[in-house]
Amino acid sequence: MNISFLRSREFFWYWLPPLAWCGVVLGLSGDLGSSQHTFGILKWLLSWLPPLSPDQFNLIHFYFRKTLGHFGNYAFLYFLWFRAFRGQMGYQPGRALLWSLGLCLSLALLDEGHQALFPSRGSSLLDVALDLAGASTAALITSIFWTPRQAAGRNDKFTDPYPGE
Repeated sequence: MNISFLRSREFFWYWLPPLAWCGVVLGLSGDLGSSQHTFGILKWLLSWLPPLSPDQFNLIHFYFRKTLGHFGNYAFLYFLWFRAFRGQMGYQPGRALLWSLGLCLSLALLDEGHQALFPSRGSSLLDVALDLAGASTAALITSIFWTPRQAAGRNDKFTDPYPGE
């Protein structure tokens, strides 16, 4: 990889966001993302609601962790990877989809392996499946709504090598 690429605008615009989000996911796969920590954050977020029973709060906490923590994070990560592969690399949609899903799956496996190293965390292949479901849902949404942009003056079908003749 060329050093000038790392300093280029394209790197900061396309590649830094998915790489940074991978860092966030891996940072939260340690003790920082444990149930004890997210419990306190959720308690603070829901402090404006009327008091909840412990069972109600535990159910909300469970769904908060699974939907936002797994499904939502990997859906967002997929969008970031897809955007990088399509926007900067110019990959066709199918190729960008496969690369993006593959990287999301790789990170999900790495994430669960990292969680197994902490006594406050547990790892599960069901969480990997939930992560991949989030990324796959994002892939489905992207395939429905993505509209490719063409560069101004660019014609992908034919470029005349001798214009004006």
